[in-house]
Amino acid sequence: MGLGNEPVRLSFAEWRSFVHPDDWPKVRSALIDLLKGKTATYQQRYRIRTPDGRILWLEDRGQICDRDPTTGRVLRAIGVSRDVTQEEEKIQRDRLLTAALRHAPVGIMIAAADGTVEWVNPALEQITGYSAGELIGTRAGLLFHSGVQPESFYRELWETISRGAVWQGRMVNKTATGELRHHDVTIAPVTDNEGRPLHYIATYRDVTEQVVLEERLERMAMTDPLTELPNRRAFLEAMQKEFQRVVRSGFTIDSSFCLIDLDHFKRINDTLGHAAGDAVLRHFAQTVQQTLRQMDVCGRLGGEEFGILLPQTDDRAAIAAMERLLRAIRQSVVVFEGHAIRYTISAGGTSFAISDRTIDDVFARADRALYRAKEYGRDHLVWIAPEDQ
Repeated sequence: MGLGNEPVRLSFAEWRSFVHPDDWPKVRSALIDLLKGKTATYQQRYRIRTPDGRILWLEDRGQICDRDPTTGRVLRAIGVSRDVTQEEEKIQRDRLLTAALRHAPVGIMIAAADGTVEWVNPALEQITGYSAGELIGTRAGLLFHSGVQPESFYRELWETISRGAVWQGRMVNKTATGELRHHDVTIAPVTDNEGRPLHYIATYRDVTEQVVLEERLERMAMTDPLTELPNRRAFLEAMQKEFQRVVRSGFTIDSSFCLIDLDHFKRINDTLGHAAGDAVLRHFAQTVQQTLRQMDVCGRLGGEEFGILLPQTDDRAAIAAMERLLRAIRQSVVVFEGHAIRYTISAGGTSFAISDRTIDDVFARADRALYRAKEYGRDHLVWIAPEDQ
């Protein structure tokens, strides 16, 4: 009690003065119950304030040994007092940590070494839609499994945490309602002295809205707002990827490319207005999507110029596809504010060649072909095979 190591005698009043005032009511009540015979033993934990100002925790245990047989007055009692300050501080610290985990805004799960869930906080229940009762005792990985990630993804995850390392990543999980949500997940092993995992602590943060926003912004950055086709940047990326694929194959894969220009487009803008020109551009984009294959890529390169990438397509098949597109445009009519607008396109195409060092070489060849198509009076397709250069 901070009175030194020598035995001391304390009166009741002196002992009472050390008891923390907030704890005295419960200590007093327990003592009265003991003295009145309402309880056989006395046991209390309480705080004392030592003469040097420190706060300690004591645990008292005692009982009545002898009473006056006539009056029932207590004659003797015996008891022990134990310093439980460190023990109580650990209890308080554990309560604090538990409260912090319980009220954390991110989902938290504690699992055994085999992945069986031992504890979850309310945030994880909210994130996943599963109650604590549904999760505890199960393998959460099986409940959350969405099928989006390959098995190799989970195999690498387990290999990482099984050797005592922390795993961090983003995954798509399935909620209790079957909805797929994006989660940023961190799994930290709690290991023994030899580094073997005893438990795993996992945190889950739902980032679905962030992912959706990022994807929307990415689409906006890669999409032409008028035609909803890939813009120049997106199209060039697709061209570059296909060119690299063809190069890796040793040019055993046939792929083709075509440049397209809408004929006399300026005339439409000048006579009917830019809104009419926009309608024609949208009509062309829709016609391309209806005429070509799903694997083909059409992008707006600028103004009335478009590029079409035809993967795994040789000269013959590409020419046939482009002739179909020219014919579809030639036979169509765009109705705009009572005006029937007819238009045509000129096209210049080529295929990827072993002599091409970059996609610029492919573009240059297609551009020469497009120039010739316009020289022939427009509404034409000119195809330059690499060997025809």
